[in-house]
Amino acid sequence: MSVSTTTTEWFAAPYLDEEGQRNYKPLDRDILQLPVIVSLQGALELVNMSDEDARKGTYTQDNIPTIELDENPNYEAMTHEQKLNSLSVEVRILNEGVLALREATYYPTFFSAPIITGCSINNFYDYSIISIHYYILLRKHNNREGRVTRYRYFRDAPDRRRALNNFYKAIQLLIRGRDLSVIKNIETHEWKPEKVLVMLNPRSGSGKSMKVYDQLVSKMLRQAAMEAKLVVTSYKNHASEYALRERLDIYAAILLISGDGLYHEFLSGMMERPDRQEAGRVPVSIVPTGSNNTLAGSVLKSRGEHTKKKYAAANCMFAFIKGQRQACDVVQIRSSNLVFYSGLYYTWGNLATIYDNSRKLAVLGGLRLVPWILIKLIRNKGTYGRLWYRHASADPGSELVELQNTCFSVFLICNVSNITYKVTACDVQPGSGKAVLCYVKYPISRKKLWNLLSQVRRGENPSASHEFETIPIQACVFEPRRRDAGVALCDGEELPTSKIEMGVLPKFACLKF
Repeated sequence: MSVSTTTTEWFAAPYLDEEGQRNYKPLDRDILQLPVIVSLQGALELVNMSDEDARKGTYTQDNIPTIELDENPNYEAMTHEQKLNSLSVEVRILNEGVLALREATYYPTFFSAPIITGCSINNFYDYSIISIHYYILLRKHNNREGRVTRYRYFRDAPDRRRALNNFYKAIQLLIRGRDLSVIKNIETHEWKPEKVLVMLNPRSGSGKSMKVYDQLVSKMLRQAAMEAKLVVTSYKNHASEYALRERLDIYAAILLISGDGLYHEFLSGMMERPDRQEAGRVPVSIVPTGSNNTLAGSVLKSRGEHTKKKYAAANCMFAFIKGQRQACDVVQIRSSNLVFYSGLYYTWGNLATIYDNSRKLAVLGGLRLVPWILIKLIRNKGTYGRLWYRHASADPGSELVELQNTCFSVFLICNVSNITYKVTACDVQPGSGKAVLCYVKYPISRKKLWNLLSQVRRGENPSASHEFETIPIQACVFEPRRRDAGVALCDGEELPTSKIEMGVLPKFACLKF
């Protein structure tokens, strides 16, 4: 194929980097000289088709894409036959991404491997429609948005059919981050689609979980060649029972479509299994459809892709497909001769009361917290309790240290960075082997308390406040005074308000992001 390959021209070429941004800056090397894993050429042309046309194989003159004059200044002088031939494309799969060479353009188009999320092939009588799916990062809202490039491939010979099969296999391995350069023969290399367990709570949040699954999740899983088993929860603790009794090792990953409650249920059931350490190696991810969505907020913050809540589902699905397994800690809580497990946070006192009561006003969205914040502000009372803790830097067998003057206005223990989708309470990374004790001591003026709680409502980081103190811990014992017991929440679920013993179980579970 005749395409400009000089170093100067290539360095001026547009390409999509690992964030999906269109760049014109020089690359570190001439990508045309990189080793080619699989190549399709000769019978391949670029087409402009909708999803429905690609499924049906509908192809008309309207599907022929227009060529911008800045791509080839000689386009107007070309004959009709030359214009049709200019649509001919060579598509190469490299270890670094996908390279498309068009005779109509001076420069190739390169899609970096980190943005490619799927490939689908629709076969018809003598040709196939190849769709390459990728998600670019839009800087305005820091959200991922899907794009697709399609080609029509004439597979009228056995060698072309083999080449198409090898192309599909190679791009699916590329999506999973495999090093294609170490594969000696892509045709004989064994690969099969992964199985994914999808658990969905249809009543989570505003009840849009099934809509999110149909319109986004199922499509991206299918494009990434992931076979999904869908389990729709129908009663409380359904996820706990499933995680306790069913086989989990047959799945490559587990995807939850819900809020934080389903993750808490699933984690609780998994930790009750006799083989919980083996089951905990199966990575879990989430697509947020709940109210608080603490886990989703923490995951996206860790990736540097935290966005508005309405864009979070696409960003989380991208993280699920392109992410890697990451070990995370589980907090074990003993209370009233019962054992509970937390993957997110434990809170007690005023903050727990505000969040618990705000559920009654869920229809108000983000404003549901305001009435209860005002009530707590007017009363402005502290809650008493005794706390002993072991610092994260102390020896594991050392004695616990008592925290003095334990009258709290806010009390919280986190093992993820966020306490809601928007609010970041502390800087703790998954698998660090520690939790973070966060608290505000009483007395505190109404003005300072209002500023602090307003920061929480707006999604700002309360750690910037001087009254908000944090201590990294390995373990703690907390005993609330009986008359100030109030409400205690673990990952948003209510717990007994009696004395608790809490300890971090390092790397007992896995996330994928």
